[in-house]
Amino acid sequence: MKKFLILKNKRDIDKLFESKDTKTIYTPPFCVKYIDASETKTLITIPKKKFKKAVDRNRLKRQVKDIYDNISQYENKHVVIIYTSVEKLSYNEMYSVLEGIFKKIA
Repeated sequence: MKKFLILKNKRDIDKLFESKDTKTIYTPPFCVKYIDASETKTLITIPKKKFKKAVDRNRLKRQVKDIYDNISQYENKHVVIIYTSVEKLSYNEMYSVLEGIFKKIA
């Protein structure tokens, strides 16, 4: 994932979580929130509460980023991908779930 595609601005993140225009798709193990915007930005979160070791969180983040790069069409949206499961899924399982979610978004 390119650096200019990462959602970092606190104001944009707050708007995404608090706005009435935000749409949410929950398909275990992911919860995806998105809102229309002027440019494409993405935030990926893996909760520390569910994965204590940074190694596990970083690995899941890298896999989700790779899947996102392969699937997404970079439409003008701010997207937050939240991993909600306690167990680690395989790459192929995560790919099929995220593929279904991004088909719904497009």
